[in-house]
Amino acid sequence: VKGCRLEEALSELADKEQQQQELLGLCEQLGDLCCKVGSYRKAIDYYEMQLKHAKLLRRPDRELAVIHVSLATTFADLKDYSQSVKYYEAELALRKGNPKEVRSQAVQGSFWSCLPDSDH
Repeated sequence: VKGCRLEEALSELADKEQQQQELLGLCEQLGDLCCKVGSYRKAIDYYEMQLKHAKLLRRPDRELAVIHVSLATTFADLKDYSQSVKYYEAELALRKGNPKEVRSQAVQGSFWSCLPDSDH
């Protein structure tokens, strides 16, 4: 029921440029909800929509980085490690040079050690 209401609100906002910020929040909520119920592919659709609109709105790198983490984590849930690594690397690039973001890099170190042998 909550998902249906969120999707309805999303469709109402899609054509209203001045409400793009609300659209970002709805995409994030829908992505999170889909992850909670194990609908990871649908969650990726919402997170990608969120990222697209965040870029159009020229949101700060730190906000884009958070969306990249959502995508990376969701792809890892699907065991699509190449896509997960792609988004984690993009997140690292967005956070580069920011000492407050060391935590994210430490988490990624744990992520890398869990991957099957690859070229990381």
